[in-house]
Amino acid sequence: MSEKVSFLYSSGGYLAEKIAGGLRSTGKNPGELKTVDLAAIDEFHFRGRKATLQLAEHMKLSSNAGVLDVGSGLGGAARTSAEEYGSLNRY
Repeated sequence: MSEKVSFLYSSGGYLAEKIAGGLRSTGKNPGELKTVDLAAIDEFHFRGRKATLQLAEHMKLSSNAGVLDVGSGLGGAARTSAEEYGSLNRY
């Protein structure tokens, strides 16, 4: 199993190219994406983007808040908080 995971996230798996190709197939331009365009893969956790937005609202994020995103997949929660609340990913 670990070999399959390593292959997927290495250059052999072409993960970034696969994601870009999938986005193009749905009519999205990878150079002009918003966080919501990636929500299906970027916020792949219980209750998805809705949960991310509720958590950020509960934390009362502001534009001067720093968000630390550790081990969170592709970083969707941090990007969503930056886009919705202007909080920075400084770490």
